[in-house]
Amino acid sequence: PNPNLKTNTHLHTIHLRMNELDDSVAKEFAMALRTNCTLKVLGLDKNNIGTEGVLALIDALRDNLSLKRLYVAENPFNHEKVEQAASSAGVSRRIFFSDDVLVPVIKLMVRQKLEALKLQPGKRRSAIIMLKQWGKIAGGSAKSKTRTNPHNKRRMKSSIWQLDHAVDAGHVKRNVDEITRTIINAVEADEGKLAPKKGRGEECAEKDDDDDDDD
Repeated sequence: PNPNLKTNTHLHTIHLRMNELDDSVAKEFAMALRTNCTLKVLGLDKNNIGTEGVLALIDALRDNLSLKRLYVAENPFNHEKVEQAASSAGVSRRIFFSDDVLVPVIKLMVRQKLEALKLQPGKRRSAIIMLKQWGKIAGGSAKSKTRTNPHNKRRMKSSIWQLDHAVDAGHVKRNVDEITRTIINAVEADEGKLAPKKGRGEECAEKDDDDDDDD
């Protein structure tokens, strides 16, 4: 990157996917991010950045609070090691391993539509669980932290796969409407039984539903 990026106050978004960038370039960006305070989005997906380069970027994010989205999908790094480092550094919400930048945007829009419907608590929890599952599947995540009642797991998966996981940049509103409608239909059909029961001391669990929604 241009050395001026360290002090640049005009650039807010940089996308450099598919440019054969390697660890050395990632480290240069990491150095620049330690002083740059205006860049909001940095897309380095589909390059040749390894574990060393991504770890350097993660370390830089400890000092840089202005960068909100770092995209590193489809680079040859050790995912487990990188995800652990991001978690330890407290920057997991700002690093995206999905190459689809629309997924978090659509997920947020669907969440807003669901909240506007003011569903009953049980149905709301079911809808949020289903939305989280869609986000993880559409975003390419193989892991899910959502706790699901085993008795309902099969039924929920069946409903999830009815959703169109592909998103279309030219039809964002249509994607949002279709996903919202599918979730509502599935929840209504199951009468809000998809959500796991609250255990003792989980009265504040509703607040935890927001944990992944900035992705």
